[in-house]
Amino acid sequence: MHKNLETGDNISNYGEYTELMKSWENEETAFNEYVSSDGVKVVSAHKKLSNGWVTAASIPENELLAVVRNVLFTIAGVATAIIDYFHVGGFFC
Repeated sequence: MHKNLETGDNISNYGEYTELMKSWENEETAFNEYVSSDGVKVVSAHKKLSNGWVTAASIPENELLAVVRNVLFTIAGVATAIIDYFHVGGFFC
């Protein structure tokens, strides 16, 4: 549930969701980006269900990218250790 909406509220009555609603009407599944009313960049994904409803999830872009950065740093660290092991003949020798 959205922090500013209550059950039964129509999301199309809220200006920040206008472009998002167009995507929901025109595409069965999609990823979107928008800026929330408090100025936060948000990444959203939605899926139109067979009954006509739409299920969606959103996450602030900085939180999503933090997860991606952590994964990339972990991969880079493991790759560096493997290269060091085979290049030098052992860990940190």
